[in-house]
Order: sequence, then structure tokens, then C-alpha cells
Amino acid sequence: MLEDCVEEVEHLRHIYTIRQIYARRKETIERVFADAKEKHGMRWITI
Repeated sequence: MLEDCVEEVEHLRHIYTIRQIYARRKETIERVFADAKEKHGMRWITI
């Protein structure tokens, strides 16, 4: 079951349109985390 899912994701990852969408991830999703770390002091945690 899990192997089938992994195989399907690997296949989709190489389709041109999917690659374009995935490339935008760094501009949207990853940017949110970077902003939180830099602008809101979330780089370090204290316990």
C-alpha cells in the first residue's frame, strides 16, 4: 500500500506541470516559515 503511494508520488513529481507547481512552493509555503523565523523571533525556542 505505502509503496504504491510512494511510486505514484515519484511519478507525479516528474510531470512538467506538477514540477512547475512544486517549484512555486519555495516562493509561498517556505517563505511563510522563513518570515516567521526572521521577523517574529521564532528562530530559537526556550523550554
